[in-house]
Amino acid sequence: MMGYNTQPIIPITCEQPIFSPKDDVTYFIGPPINSMPAETGALRKTFIGTSCVIRAAAIAFSMANTPSNEDIEFTIRVNDTTNFVLLTVPTAEHYQSYTRGLNVPLQQGDFIEIKIKVPAWMTPPIGMGIQVVLFAGL
Repeated sequence: MMGYNTQPIIPITCEQPIFSPKDDVTYFIGPPINSMPAETGALRKTFIGTSCVIRAAAIAFSMANTPSNEDIEFTIRVNDTTNFVLLTVPTAEHYQSYTRGLNVPLQQGDFIEIKIKVPAWMTPPIGMGIQVVLFAGL
């Protein structure tokens, strides 16, 4: 007999409108929806309503052009103090999509943001769109 996990899964979505990132800048994305990424932490907070563990992440990003092949880093930033790396990937294609298993514990009242560290590109992206969906279990 096969066992099933019956715990609820809570999706937490972070996205922002299309933008053209500056060189060598750290951005933070989160609510409110359709807000541009912030260049300062603790401005795009998603508050956690119950203790949970982020178990997985799905990350997709696209660009209108083909930028040079430098790395971009995605992290979950908890309470503007602790970073959990989601992914570090080169940005040499128009569209990229990734999933990753995680184990990030969160407590009721914590807040998270998606932190994105962009490089000093030789050819920067134009029209970049980013969506991150985190999957948390109780």
